[in-house]
Amino acid sequence: MFAQFLKFRSESNDVYLKRMVNLISSEHFILAYVDYLLTNKNLLHELTLKSYFHANQFIKLSLFESENYKLRIHYWNKTKYIGRANVHDHRFDCYSYIYSGQIKNIIYRENTELNKSFNEFVYLPRLVHNHYDLNFKGKRKLCIDYEQIFNEGDTYSLNRDVLHKSICLSESAITIFVEDRTNLKDFAKVYSLNYQETNLNIPSDPISEKDFLSNIIRLTKTKANSVC
Repeated sequence: MFAQFLKFRSESNDVYLKRMVNLISSEHFILAYVDYLLTNKNLLHELTLKSYFHANQFIKLSLFESENYKLRIHYWNKTKYIGRANVHDHRFDCYSYIYSGQIKNIIYRENTELNKSFNEFVYLPRLVHNHYDLNFKGKRKLCIDYEQIFNEGDTYSLNRDVLHKSICLSESAITIFVEDRTNLKDFAKVYSLNYQETNLNIPSDPISEKDFLSNIIRLTKTKANSVC
């Protein structure tokens, strides 16, 4: 159902994301997609396994995967999920649409003159769904380079090497997120003030198939369908 949007595209990121949002914010489409998953239990189970509460303080819902692209939804709730997100880059370039709420991106850069150091880790691709590994590499001094605030209807993109963390400024927010895996790195990096100086195994809190489906349906109830 999503394949036509993720095989190839020639338009700008902004146009592409808004076209995608128009599709998945349609109540007719969402209900049809839920019905499709209910008749394809193996796919529902697979997508649910790839959906979980992320360490960077949002619920990740996996919607579709192709060879070069992955589409997912991020649900943020500032009051329910309180914690400090880690600075990180990605293995992939990415594009995001703010479906509702307000998100702040904080961009970091290295600064060897600072006294404050982050613990640096290498994030390796997941081999199982319920946890991931971080390999400790040492200390690195970072500082904030600049900040960006995005509101409902905004889009943004990030190069895979940009160090950043994202924070929900509103009570809740929903973002629609596309991974562009055509230029994929072998690993990503995580910089943390939360984790100890050792190799770590980070659990991922799972969600049920029922919660997965109900969170998808929430898209049609968050705001009017005319989002773009």
